[in-house]
Amino acid sequence: MPGYQQQFVDYKGMTQKEREALAKKLYKEAGYGPDKPLKVEILYNTSESHKKIAIAVQNMWKKVLGAETTITNQEWKVFLDTRSKKEFQVTRAAWIGDYVDPYTFEQMFLSDAGTQNDPGYASKDYDGLLAQAQKTVDQPARLKLLQQA
Repeated sequence: MPGYQQQFVDYKGMTQKEREALAKKLYKEAGYGPDKPLKVEILYNTSESHKKIAIAVQNMWKKVLGAETTITNQEWKVFLDTRSKKEFQVTRAAWIGDYVDPYTFEQMFLSDAGTQNDPGYASKDYDGLLAQAQKTVDQPARLKLLQQA
């Protein structure tokens, strides 16, 4: 996005081996392991490509962590209803920006974003930064607020 400095996750520079080692460490710290595997469900909507993604994730989590993952398919309308009610553990989803601005992605995590905010993220600070950015006319200053958010 023009003028926006891309943000990165802390583990961006880690190798796959390092990421897997960290995942195993965090998994163990959370109380899971061979004698007590994490049991989790991945929800996805009807699509062969979504099914392939869910199966791939299921296999990776089993191979690396030993997690016991089930995958559940739902037709689109049922899937949306399940997501809106937050009746899932993990869901497969995607978003494509409908205009060239970071706000198209960031607004999804506003506390009151409803069905778009799948994880139910809520932060007054984040909401305030986005509200301030929406009122800021100076584009470089606005983008800095969105980067800060």
